[in-house]
Formats: sequence, structure tokens, C-alpha cells
Amino acid sequence: YLKPSQTLQPYTPTVTVIVPCYNEEKLVSQTIESLLHQNYPRSLTTIIAVNDRSTDSTGRKLDAYATQITVQHNPVNIGKRETITRLINQPLKSEVVVLIDSDTQLHPEALAEIVKPFRDPDVGGVLGDVRIRNADVNHLTRLQDALYYTGFRFIKGFEGYFRRVTCLSGVLAAYRVRLLEERIGEFENATFMGGKYLFGDDRDLTNV
Repeated sequence: YLKPSQTLQPYTPTVTVIVPCYNEEKLVSQTIESLLHQNYPRSLTTIIAVNDRSTDSTGRKLDAYATQITVQHNPVNIGKRETITRLINQPLKSEVVVLIDSDTQLHPEALAEIVKPFRDPDVGGVLGDVRIRNADVNHLTRLQDALYYTGFRFIKGFEGYFRRVTCLSGVLAAYRVRLLEERIGEFENATFMGGKYLFGDDRDLTNV
């Protein structure tokens, strides 16, 4: 969990940002734009957006950025877990990997802040502070914003104080690549009651 920025010294490792995308035509362009406008050295950043066989115009919207980021298209829909596994196994040529959802829009300082804790070699993963962008639309969005505020600011903040965060939310999470590469097989082959486990990828990644 991110501590206040004034308590952590700047740190600029190489970073790969992975954006798995499926049927996100309405917001994916805003997500990519937010990544391209980060106050973090572009020379140290690799952005990989993967279209997981979307049935809408997500793939075409990603292709519009093909000269600025790496765009990949899965020939069949394989899901977020297998998409992440495939990329980690390439392997990635960076110290830190940041995973975000395809509808996540980052604050310009997000990458600079989320990598700071990795200066400490004992840190394996970091969770971003996530808020709801359209919180004032209606009662439902206000409730969702309250739940996110409570979950990220209080519950995750409490866990982070003890450096024992139980789940790094897939909305915005960063991991030390070396640790993921060592344990990615456990994530890829997770099962539940004898069947392949398709959900809970963020919790599994946190705990491998």
C-alpha cells in the first residue's frame, strides 16, 4: 500500500505495465492515454495492452496506439489469468510489473508513486490507492465510492502498516518481476475442488 509520498524517496526502476482488455471500447482509450501521460521516464516504461478476443471495437481502439505501445491480440479468448501468465513467462525485461484493469485511469503520478516502495528489497508487491471517478452520479456510485474508500484507505492501509496486505487489487497493483517469475507456475496451475481456478487472479498473485 502506498505510504504518503513525502516519506519515500524517489525510485526509478524499469517498469512494464500490462493491460488485459476485453470488451472495453468505451474506456480503453482513456486508460491508454492516462498511461502515456505519466510523470515517469518513458525510456524506463514498457506498456503492453492485450486484446483478449474482444467482440466490440476494443482491438481497433488499441491498434490506434500501436506506434506508442505494444499491442497484442489473443487469437482466442483465454482470460486474464492466462494472459498475465503468458506475458510473465516471456520473460519481462523489467524490475517491476504493474497490472491495471482496462477501465483504470491513472493519476499522472501513479507510476512514480507505486514503484517507490520497491527501493526496499524486502518489498514484493505494492497496492495503489483506488477511487471511483464517477462517484457523484447516483446513490449506487456514491455507495461504491464509500466501499472503495473504506477498503483501500482503512482496511488495506491497516494491512500495509504491518506489511501484510492480503490481496493486491487487480485495479492497480505492482509486483517485483523476479518473484513472479519464480512462482508464476503456482498462479497458472491454481485449482479449486479439482478444477482449474479461473477467478481471484489478484488474490492468487498476491499470495504465490
